[in-house]
Amino acid sequence: MKKVYILIVILLVSFMFSSCANKAVKPVVNAYTLEDFNYPCMKIDFSDQIRYIDMSTVKEDNNIALLYNLVMPGYEINVIKMYALQGSFSLESLPSLYDNPSKLFEIAGTDNPDKSAVIVIDDKKDGIYLKGSVGYFIQSDRVVRVDINRVIKKAGTFRYAGLDEWNNSTIGKRTLENMKTIVETVYSSISTTSCPNKSDLKSNWWD
Repeated sequence: MKKVYILIVILLVSFMFSSCANKAVKPVVNAYTLEDFNYPCMKIDFSDQIRYIDMSTVKEDNNIALLYNLVMPGYEINVIKMYALQGSFSLESLPSLYDNPSKLFEIAGTDNPDKSAVIVIDDKKDGIYLKGSVGYFIQSDRVVRVDINRVIKKAGTFRYAGLDEWNNSTIGKRTLENMKTIVETVYSSISTTSCPNKSDLKSNWWD
């Protein structure tokens, strides 16, 4: 009887560990770097200090995403790691999705076809934002997008009043240059890394 009890305990402990192994794990965030340990693992550097807020999982139709929320002085950052459960993602570059005057800056080329970046003016309900985005196709069914947001005009009756003036002003130009620095740092640094526990971090951790 005692041997049976011990066996049951061992099986329960093994089940608990195997169940936890397939769950998404929180990233490790240092002053300037985010390291993600959900397969395929990745690392991203930032040009200023970042602070980790939280992590969530979003599942919609045949896609699932890990969302890491961060803040940088003056900016909100979302790191979105998307998995296609069936099929694959479109390989369009980010700049190709913003073929209009809202696009202020872009990085796209044949040297790094798996990466692209864009800076746009983004109109949201709570205001108008300067938004920088970096995309990275890890695999056909696994992509990462980093969105960096900074409000430039709060919501109000005259939403677009003074926007052109802001864009051409000293503060507008300085803000855009700061965003370029952040975007270029993320674009240059974002990469996959070896997973320390690859045997445990299965690609189907959401099951």
